[in-house]
Amino acid sequence: MRQALVFGGSGQIGAALLPRLGADGWQVVAVSRQQQRDSASLRWLRGDLAHCPGIPDAVDAIFSCG
Repeated sequence: MRQALVFGGSGQIGAALLPRLGADGWQVVAVSRQQQRDSASLRWLRGDLAHCPGIPDAVDAIFSCG
């Protein structure tokens, strides 16, 4: 399964991108400054570009939507 890392997942562009990635079979790790709820294909991390614990060591794609 392909894995994507999405910065700005809770913003206007990121919020539109996340369900499309999930529908296409991607496992998504999204980063937001605010607490968010995980779903089946989406795991949220709380942080920003400067500091975000839990970022995967390797992903297939990175999206910056901030």
